[in-house]
Order: sequence, then structure tokens, then C-alpha cells
Amino acid sequence: MFLVAWESLSVHYGHLDDVLALLFAVLAVRALVAGSPALAGLCLGLAADSKPWALAFLPLVLAAPRIRRRHVAV
Repeated sequence: MFLVAWESLSVHYGHLDDVLALLFAVLAVRALVAGSPALAGLCLGLAADSKPWALAFLPLVLAAPRIRRRHVAV
């Protein structure tokens, strides 16, 4: 619910940095589903670079298989 409301607010009021943070977070989830943890880590880093509150998405790292979590962190 939070993401849907925040996405609506960020698009209507033109906060590009919020939109970028949400976009990179969604791309990180997509990369994790596709089995590419390194790309997911890159997207999470870009999301955090866009907005510091995007660090809340770091628990997505735990969605990666235990063996490949190191790739996300790198």
C-alpha cells in the first residue's frame, strides 16, 4: 500500500528522485526473480543513490539464494 501511494504522489508532484528510487527497486525485484543477483545489487545501489530512504529495500537481498547473496552485496 505504501509503494502504491508513494508512487502516485511522486509521479503527480514531479519528484524524479523518488520515481527513480522506486523504478530501481522494482528492477531489483525483477532481477532477483530472473536469477540475476548481481544486477539486483546494482539496482539496489542505484535506488539508494537516488534516495536514501530506498535503503529500506535492502532486505530484498535475503530473497536471493544463500549461495548467491555475496553477488548482490558486491
